Amino acid sequence: MNIFVTGITGLDPDRTTTCERVRTNWAKGLKGKPLSAERRAKISAALKGRPLRPRSAETRAKMSAALKGRPRSAETRAAIGAASAKPIHTPLGIFASRNLAAQAYNCDGSLIHYRLKKFPKDYYYITKEAK
Repeated sequence: MNIFVTGITGLDPDRTTTCERVRTNWAKGLKGKPLSAERRAKISAALKGRPLRPRSAETRAKMSAALKGRPRSAETRAAIGAASAKPIHTPLGIFASRNLAAQAYNCDGSLIHYRLKKFPKDYYYITKEAK
């Protein structure tokens, strides 16, 4: 009997503890029904033949290369950046991108982002309609 639990919270010591309930719920299958031996065998058969860790070094290298994507040249990266840049109006003037505005203010781009949010009358993006 746990005096701390029963003394302070007033729980019945004969009642099932949370850990025991979690353990029994975890052991149950779908819709709260316990997994039968038949169901366990079916799951085991379905999982047979699947690759398990650890993977070979060759496989890990292939997966790493695939997840990094294709390498892009400096020209391609510059073109992508130019396409996504939006002109911005600041008290110092109009700039082609937020990073160029940050260079003019001698600060980080995140500060320009902060000023866009806090001072929308002074710092704002120029839309195509406003040009």
